[in-house]
Amino acid sequence: MFKPSLQTDTAYTRTRSDLSHAFEALWRALPRDTGLIPSRASFRPELAARMLSRIALLDIHLNDDTDGKVTTKLRLTGGILRDLLDTDVTGLDYLDLVPDRAYQADHLRLCVRTPCAAWSLSPVINTRGYTSLVEITHFPLADEKTDTRIGLLLINEIGANDPETRTVRGPFEMKPAVIKQFIDIGAGVPAGH
Repeated sequence: MFKPSLQTDTAYTRTRSDLSHAFEALWRALPRDTGLIPSRASFRPELAARMLSRIALLDIHLNDDTDGKVTTKLRLTGGILRDLLDTDVTGLDYLDLVPDRAYQADHLRLCVRTPCAAWSLSPVINTRGYTSLVEITHFPLADEKTDTRIGLLLINEIGANDPETRTVRGPFEMKPAVIKQFIDIGAGVPAGH
């Protein structure tokens, strides 16, 4: 199973962007009926007007009572994700889009079981040979009606090595995260991470 290097690669000595921190502040300000995690209904798009094109909603299903397999579904995708992938991925399983499916499934399982958020940087390679670095910030929401955990994601392209190309357009290859961190939302972070 792939384990990314956690902030050890000097080529990726990046910290969270100001936009990622603003996204966290937005999430922390969401009203909560009960518990640690705000409901899906508490997130209103107008609250994130300047970030909306960079936001995606991801349903996360653990299927613990059947085969234990993690499945996901991209419920809503902002324009930036469609631009990065050069296609609309709404309705697809996010885990089908990543190269390290087993690792990502385990990561999502940890985020659900020990409620926490996560931040990562992943390179995206375009077939023309340039690399773009994509920041993904993930905070949880809950859908009490369906008992589904929802990932509220901010996707932010923070750089490309081709100065004339500001966004990656398909075809593309998403690489495993080079940096990944859990963010404590009040329940700690998964043990050993």
